[in-house]
Amino acid sequence: MQLEEEGVKVSAVVPESLLEGSIDHFYAQLEAYEPEWARQAREATLQGFRQRFVAYLEKTPDGYQAGIGLRNVPPVHPAYYLRGTENAIMVRSAFHPYPLVIQGPGEGAREAASSILNDILR
Repeated sequence: MQLEEEGVKVSAVVPESLLEGSIDHFYAQLEAYEPEWARQAREATLQGFRQRFVAYLEKTPDGYQAGIGLRNVPPVHPAYYLRGTENAIMVRSAFHPYPLVIQGPGEGAREAASSILNDILR
């Protein structure tokens, strides 16, 4: 299946205005949003959720729908238990009530730097 960037619904974490200026402007303005993000995280925790970045691809009657964004996930969601840089892929099927979950280490800062250096040295 083909999926174009325009077909992916992105729920931005930062306001569009932060992306319009320089990098210095971005970092200078970013701090102003920290209290709101902290409030949202506290509220999610009080309600029994954890905040996770979730990307999805779903089959709909009209084709496929894709998106990515920060979501509050409950303890019954496999992403609830991810730690640090771990990633998970969940595959749901109409033939089984539980998703197939593939979970493992993601690429943290050190791993990313190592991968880039490895690519350069090749």
